Amino acid sequence: IYDSCWICHDSHRVPLSQWPEFSNRFLSDLRKRTEQIQHPDEAIAILKDYRRINETMGGRRAAEQLQRAFPDDVELHLFLGKWFVEMGEPKRAKECYETVLQLEANHRDASIALATLLVAEGAARRAHALLGHISEIDLHGEAAYLELARAYLRQKNHQQSYAIYQLLLKQRPALGQKGAIRREVRSLERT
Repeated sequence: IYDSCWICHDSHRVPLSQWPEFSNRFLSDLRKRTEQIQHPDEAIAILKDYRRINETMGGRRAAEQLQRAFPDDVELHLFLGKWFVEMGEPKRAKECYETVLQLEANHRDASIALATLLVAEGAARRAHALLGHISEIDLHGEAAYLELARAYLRQKNHQQSYAIYQLLLKQRPALGQKGAIRREVRSLERT
């Protein structure tokens, strides 16, 4: 199976005996398409195709080529950031998100994604600064803020952790019903 629809669950299959020939032909086509790209949307489609057949080396080369070809395209760099996270390359993902933020200083999705990566590597203050311009917390922002609150908690910075939980609970009161969050907030209220 090299592709499947998440809606109808229909899939494209190739017999195992034909896979080497199919994948070589598919990769050759992807390489040609990569050389002929005229628009960033085509670049995103090509990277999705590399991911579809789990061809990470070719995908990485294509990603580098596409970054050079479209250095000022916000959506491409945002997609590349997500793509590099999926490929297990957080450093490269950070570079992509930082590029987006250089192009659009307060880009919401890039700020949230970069903040999440920064929290994972222990840079809670920088992550907090990135999230500062976000006034409404949606589902993606919620996850980033939760990770940030927990990072401050691990660092024993209870005041910052509590302030972030309060902000979250003010905008997303249903979070207070989740057991783990409720316990964390209660323990912070006691300190």
